[in-house]
Amino acid sequence: MANKRILIADHDEWVAPILALHLRNEYYSVEWVKDIETTWSRLMHDKPDLLIISANLPPADEITLEACRGLLETAKVPAVYIVGEQRRRRTREFLDLLEDEPVLDKPIAARRLLATVGEVLNTRRAVA
Repeated sequence: MANKRILIADHDEWVAPILALHLRNEYYSVEWVKDIETTWSRLMHDKPDLLIISANLPPADEITLEACRGLLETAKVPAVYIVGEQRRRRTREFLDLLEDEPVLDKPIAARRLLATVGEVLNTRRAVA
């Protein structure tokens, strides 16, 4: 999976660097952003291979998640959503409407992260 570019969009200063470390240890190229505006800009200009996005990324509401999903479809970038403990129920209900989108619950185990990322990237390659 070397040379695959992953964009992490998460404002959590404890979790995001750990996710980035695990991914870099597997030779992924990782960029971390903390807000939705920068996320959208990177998606449209840099075209990462995968977006890992917090469902609670500010301004963190269903409209933002729905808009982000539309942007991901336009940019043809797959996503993995991260759900935190505080708002899990409301966000999970919305994500359930997104059909088969992969969701990781915090705390995220390294094995689960890497397995999910590998599966999404392999599925995308098979479809493309």
